[in-house]
Amino acid sequence: MRILLLSLALSVFYGQPLAAQGNDSNPPPHPSLPACNRNDSQLLLPDLVADVPTSVRTALKGGRRILEFGTAVGNIGQGPLVVDGRTVSTPNGEVTQAFQIIWRRDGSRCARHAGFFEYHPAHSHWHFGDFVDYELRVGNPSTGTLATIGKKASFCLLDLERVRGMDNPRQLANQSCNAQQGEQGISVGWKDVYERTLPDQNLDLDEPTAIPTGSYFLVNAVDASDRLWESNESNNRSFIQANVNVGPRVFPTYAATATATATIAGQPQPTPTRRVSRPVRAPRPTRAPRPSRPRGDRPKPNNPSPTPTSRPSDPPPGVCRATCPYSLQQVRLTWYDAASGGLNLSLFVRDGNCPAISVSSGERGSLTMNRWLTQAGRDTGRLHQISLQMDSHTAGRTSDSGQIHMTPTRGGSTFTYTSQSPPLAGPGLGLEFPVVFDLCVNVGDQTFAGRLVCQEKPRGLLCHEG
Repeated sequence: MRILLLSLALSVFYGQPLAAQGNDSNPPPHPSLPACNRNDSQLLLPDLVADVPTSVRTALKGGRRILEFGTAVGNIGQGPLVVDGRTVSTPNGEVTQAFQIIWRRDGSRCARHAGFFEYHPAHSHWHFGDFVDYELRVGNPSTGTLATIGKKASFCLLDLERVRGMDNPRQLANQSCNAQQGEQGISVGWKDVYERTLPDQNLDLDEPTAIPTGSYFLVNAVDASDRLWESNESNNRSFIQANVNVGPRVFPTYAATATATATIAGQPQPTPTRRVSRPVRAPRPTRAPRPSRPRGDRPKPNNPSPTPTSRPSDPPPGVCRATCPYSLQQVRLTWYDAASGGLNLSLFVRDGNCPAISVSSGERGSLTMNRWLTQAGRDTGRLHQISLQMDSHTAGRTSDSGQIHMTPTRGGSTFTYTSQSPPLAGPGLGLEFPVVFDLCVNVGDQTFAGRLVCQEKPRGLLCHEG
């Protein structure tokens, strides 16, 4: 759910504090647009609304307690929220500055400095900084004692769902999460969605202090740092009552006992040592003795050299033999009845340390989606499997009369698959969400695979690599 303003990678890898990399007190102008005037009556300002957190639960991750939840941010204003990233050089290195682009009634646009973009290594995306605060409060959602807070950069500002009751068309195009420079945003009548299963979509209940069990208010606060201009600032907070039902981890303690030492004549008595008493392990069962093996020389092969093995054949459809761990990102899967459009799968395959994906005309392969698991871990037994053949290095056809496209981009390739396949997962099919499935794509001698976690949406599934 989630280019463009200050590189968090610089602060992480070079140890520079965030504040040292950008200067809000003397922001530069936009290179091509005039500055906005706050009193300009022609401005079509956005109005951001914070959805109430959903799917709240306490979980354990890596031995630590976290509070997981889903949130969303909608726009019900007169104009879209547009954030433009522009990278500049500073004495501390390159930074990507964020400009809020505001549309005007006469069709023109203006710009204003709104902070920085940050690079998030966990997502490999550029995020707009300080976009959302998550608060956990005691007693009152507005004035109660703050138990803990988490600041979250946007996962990437995108139009992912319609605001209920609004049918506005999308106003923004060419949005990107992977490019360091470019535009992100939320159109009027649309919302950006943050699923519970996304990285960092949680609050740490053990750091900086351990949060005791009990009832709290979980608050979703949008633009708490007031970096953006809006037509209404009063609807930027929402909350829900959240129960922390897992207490801080308690480690067992053992009583220390002194061990006696003997006094040896003519020598000083050693200082007593303290030993921790531990539970006594039960004795291991006695293993039956192995039968004796007759002595003698083993027969030696006539040819001591190893027998050469033949090259394994290409894996058949459904067999996933990943040759390198490519990373799957920005996964979008809509799968509904064929009359409404069939199946549309789009994902970005990041090279990482793997060779760049390269396919040739005539190469064959397969795509398999299997092992569909429900939230309770139940395997539904569903399977979608097709074979494919590339007609060129960028396009191919599938056995279900669909199409494959491989578009090389910076750092990877964008893979899309469309067909009129009947629905396997999606609205109205009775699955318990979120669902998990394994995706495997073989093209020639290259394979990329991953386990995807998906949430149900009005017309399909929104997924990410899990």
